[in-house]
Parts: sequence; structure tokens; C-alpha cells
Amino acid sequence: MFLFLVMGFYITKAIFTFIFSLKKLFEIKRSIFLLKIKQFKNVIVIDYPSIVAFNFLNKIVLSNKIFKKLNKKERKTVFLHEKGHLNSLDSFKLFFADILLSLFPNFLKEKIFKIFVLASEENADRFATKIVGKKALADTLLNVVSLNSSYPLMNNFTQERLKLLLEEEDVKIPKYIWLIYIFLISILFLLIYYKTCLCGAM
Repeated sequence: MFLFLVMGFYITKAIFTFIFSLKKLFEIKRSIFLLKIKQFKNVIVIDYPSIVAFNFLNKIVLSNKIFKKLNKKERKTVFLHEKGHLNSLDSFKLFFADILLSLFPNFLKEKIFKIFVLASEENADRFATKIVGKKALADTLLNVVSLNSSYPLMNNFTQERLKLLLEEEDVKIPKYIWLIYIFLISILFLLIYYKTCLCGAM
């Protein structure tokens, strides 16, 4: 009975997180559609009062302020950073990571999710620096911050990213996080197996 209650709690939590995430996804899609000015092959330009750059599924979304406030090299750097996210399918990975991490307590979920986001930012930065170099990325990051952009992934964890960039370090996910993650997922699968197979046979 206890195992059934635990299993039901985690499955219900994961389902509700999935539904909430889908709802949020459709809301973002609707907002992008309403703000859209132009669309190219995999780039959408939106009318927004500040600098915004992010991935949405298989598209790169850029605000028109990027073209007004950033110079040519900075625009190229922002685009390459977002292309790095696009090539790595980061928006899909983070979408499903958010759902899976709903199995964790909130304080642990936030900590792990932050590490995953920072790792994805670092990988996108590395993709960009292979073409434009570290100085161009650092200058662009600092300029975007100075322009007080409101929500670009390009502006996430600026201090940490600059440190990783200058010191050439890698984001390392602590081993204990993987152990806890594997442990909880294993328990969930065992509970599902117990409910669907063993109980059905009894």
C-alpha cells in the first residue's frame, strides 16, 4: 500500500509537471506569434523593448533591439551562441529535464537545473568562440548586460560564464547528483514494475 501511494505521488507529480510545461510552451508560442515581425528559415524576429535571444524548439528567436543596439560582430556572436543551443537541442533537453527533475525536492531540483543550464550555456559559448573568439563573446556579454536586457539566455549566469571562458574550465555535475538521480529513477521504475506486473499477477 505504501509503495502504491509513493508511486502514485511521483507519477501524478510528473504528469502535472508535463501538463504545466506544455501549457507554458503553448503560451510562449502564442506570444512569439503575436510579437513576430519577420521569419527566416530557422530565425524569428520579434518586436520587443529589450534585447532578447533564446531558442524555442527548433527556432532561434531574436528581438529587433538586437539589430538596433548591437554592432555587426555582436549580432553574429549572439546568433552563433543561440545556434550552439539549437545544434545541441538544448531547449528540448531542458524541457524534459524540468519534467524529470520534478521527482526531486524543490531545493535540489533548482540546484541541479541551474547546473544543467550553465552547462548548456558553456557549450553554446564554446560553439560561438570557435568562430568569433573569446574576446568577442566576452565583450558581447558585457555589452548586453550594460543594456539591461530583460530575458535573454545570452545573459544567464554572466559572471560564471565569463569565469569559465577566461579560465577555460568545464562545468562539472557532481557525482552525488547523478547517484541521487539514478536512485530515484530506479525506485520509480521499480514501483511501476511492481504495480503493473507483480500486482497484476497476484
